[in-house]
Amino acid sequence: MSLANDEAVDFIGRHEKANATNLLKREREDRRRRHGKGRLAQEQYDHLLPGDVASALQEHIANGTFILKTNRKELNCAQAYYLYKTRQDIAQVFKCYDNTLEASASYMRDQYTFEAWLFVNHLAMQMLYKVLQVIADKELTAKYSFEDTMQFLKHVRANKIDGCWKLTKITKQTLKLCKDLKMEMEDPENFRTP
Repeated sequence: MSLANDEAVDFIGRHEKANATNLLKREREDRRRRHGKGRLAQEQYDHLLPGDVASALQEHIANGTFILKTNRKELNCAQAYYLYKTRQDIAQVFKCYDNTLEASASYMRDQYTFEAWLFVNHLAMQMLYKVLQVIADKELTAKYSFEDTMQFLKHVRANKIDGCWKLTKITKQTLKLCKDLKMEMEDPENFRTP
């Protein structure tokens, strides 16, 4: 229900924004037409009327739909869902999507953007598990989580000055994390991880 609610709020927001934009365009065209300088054809002008958001939301019946994509064509919907629910590793990855990457909903409207969203999230998951592996290899799991690492490293910046990359100021905690994980931070031209 939470995802359905988020999707409904997003849907309403997009429609209200479109209505406000159309209303503004219509007002501008009205002013131009009063001075005999209209730019839009009558058909374009007529399409600038605001739509009924409540009716549009009621017609949007797929709101909150759960999508599970698989290449296992021999499975029916119930079997695919059961297999998904029983595979702990898959469930753990989706928990990472939801909680760590905050990517529980795609908000994509066509097949191509949905698949691109999946690909980007797949890359993000690979990076997440690489970071977790580095933390585990250094036996620092009791000290650092992925979230900790992300919080420290997201503020590391480099600026290009006179053709050379220079690090901005880094906090002591971030420097300690980098030292513990043996991450080279002194030369931004050669960033590397173990």
